[in-house]
Amino acid sequence: MNASEPYRVLFVCLGNICRSPAAEIIFKKMVKEQGLESLIESDSAGMIGYHRGCPPDARMVQALEKYGYQNPGVKSRPVRKDDLEQFDLVVGMDRENLRQSMQVINEAADVVKEGKNVILFPEGTRSRKGNQLLEFKSGSFKIAVKAKCPIVPVALKNCFVPFDSNTVRPVTVEVHFLDPIPYEEYQGMKTTEIAEMVKKRIEAVVTA
Repeated sequence: MNASEPYRVLFVCLGNICRSPAAEIIFKKMVKEQGLESLIESDSAGMIGYHRGCPPDARMVQALEKYGYQNPGVKSRPVRKDDLEQFDLVVGMDRENLRQSMQVINEAADVVKEGKNVILFPEGTRSRKGNQLLEFKSGSFKIAVKAKCPIVPVALKNCFVPFDSNTVRPVTVEVHFLDPIPYEEYQGMKTTEIAEMVKKRIEAVVTA
């Protein structure tokens, strides 16, 4: 990222009418509340273009409105070829469509090799059992294997509270950046073994 330019975040799901626009709307409000609008920009996109130009799903918008979020005019668009170059961080939010997923993995690996960051949520969805983690999907770790890069586990503790307590009041959520796992440490391991190793390290923090 050029120091004179804002940090750019892209949220991606399948159709860009539910998950990724919801993340974009919530994220934009968080950035605005922190007074960081000149430093951080965000957008969302879909792996398919069926809903190009359409507003987010009305049911999703209605759900967000219950928590005080308003759609600032977000409309669906498909992922563009240059998105991985234009954005500093791409957050994938969907596990569907294996062919497209493999394409994204290969492109993401190339971007990581160029020195950019990719953040993934290997559980695929949030746990409904408090700080208890779900199974980690091993496929996402193929990006690290292909890029031969360090893996930085991030533990989110108590992030379930706002959802499970159905409240808009401030809550305390802990974010722990754990020690990076160098490529040499997981070299030769299967992605299932890497996923289990990362899960155990995060688990040790969130259940402590």
